[in-house]
Amino acid sequence: MSSPRLWCYLDSSYPFHLTQALLVRSKQAPLCVSCSHEVEKEQEVAFVKIVATHLHRWKSFRIGSENYMLLESLRAEGLSAPLLERFITHHQTSGVLEIPPFVFEGSPRLRDLHIGILDCPLQTSALSQLTNLCINSNIKTHPLTMAQYEKLLSSIPFLETLFIQDPEDEEPDSSHYSLSGCKTSNGSF
Repeated sequence: MSSPRLWCYLDSSYPFHLTQALLVRSKQAPLCVSCSHEVEKEQEVAFVKIVATHLHRWKSFRIGSENYMLLESLRAEGLSAPLLERFITHHQTSGVLEIPPFVFEGSPRLRDLHIGILDCPLQTSALSQLTNLCINSNIKTHPLTMAQYEKLLSSIPFLETLFIQDPEDEEPDSSHYSLSGCKTSNGSF
């Protein structure tokens, strides 16, 4: 019970006092932060405010589509998440989610990224370290050209898994595509 790694999972649905206790008990261990449940606005704001002070400890971050406004508080310049390895958004809306700059500029360990295609600049040095990329984008309303896909893939030399899916596709195709430099790819168009 005294091991800090036992207390590293934080969820926005937890009561505020539990979040505070977990932050204390986890000491300086890396954190898995999740904002994937719909909760009261005040609870969301309090959660993000307290876990943002520990951004330097985030190992993974997951955010649900109903919680995107929380990312606004993480847009300050100069923020970094040096331990962040996984960033997941569940972007099901038609608008574009702007991912905070720290994800691409201050996360040297980022390897696993789940986003909508328009959430991310196609050419960024942070993409070069990715091994897993999941693009969840409305292909019909926001299509990418083959040249854009080629540019994206050429900027990610260590990519092992690529999954592209249209969230509005009711019957996703599970066929695999052979792409140069990619061990596994899966797409639904």
